[in-house]
Amino acid sequence: MIQYSKNDQNQVWKDTYQTLVNLKDGESVSDARSLTIRVRQLSLGGFDGIEYISTLSETAQIEAVYARQVILINAQSNDVITVMGQPINVEINDGANWHEVYKAIDEANLSVFREMVESITVNSIGVLELDKIIDAALRGDKDGLKSLMKFNQVKCTVAEGLGGPPKCLAGEQDGTVVEALPILDSEGHFLRKADLESWSGLDVSALFAVYEVSESAYSDENYPAGQYAIVFVGADQVTSWTLQVDQGTIIRMDHGFEFPPSIPDGNVLHF
Repeated sequence: MIQYSKNDQNQVWKDTYQTLVNLKDGESVSDARSLTIRVRQLSLGGFDGIEYISTLSETAQIEAVYARQVILINAQSNDVITVMGQPINVEINDGANWHEVYKAIDEANLSVFREMVESITVNSIGVLELDKIIDAALRGDKDGLKSLMKFNQVKCTVAEGLGGPPKCLAGEQDGTVVEALPILDSEGHFLRKADLESWSGLDVSALFAVYEVSESAYSDENYPAGQYAIVFVGADQVTSWTLQVDQGTIIRMDHGFEFPPSIPDGNVLHF
């Protein structure tokens, strides 16, 4: 069972999480009825959490209760994801210890449980200015993305060659100030604000990663890096788009040609 709660106010989950945080992997806490065993810490997108076992204490072995659970909390948005897997409809042979039987079934299905947890995609990371961009991109909302773009004022150039400032168009003199959004790919070019109406939008299928950009990431006056980078998988499952974001606006778009998307370690301050 998987449950996702937005801005969760259930104190029980928070108390459980805090109890687990104070334990080391393999340690447990119990009372007259329950036994909780911490298994491991994990992260999923903007969520941090803990995997644990919930069962009955030695003094309460009156029924079969054994579940492997994960609780994930986004500290910024207060969103909570809970995942639970437990044996059901299990026949216990005479003389068998139900706890050992349930534990064996749980361990036999551990890889399936963890694959399920790791497959969860969270399209909201709990940072409003980034969630707006993520939502618009995944919905194919071209107008929404347009409203979130910030066009730089840069001087065009008549110089030939790849990269550099945007090329001057016919009738523009060298150094004419134009409004343009840089697109960094194998060559580097610009989307001019004057051409925005004909822009075809982004064709993406999934959110791949969000990270805070390191100072060592490539950046210059024509192709500035953002404070954050939002990485999407292209709908063709071959390419990717990385949106460089600063103060809630898109200031650069990077078009990648690797799948899965390649994120250089030096670009990432932290995920």
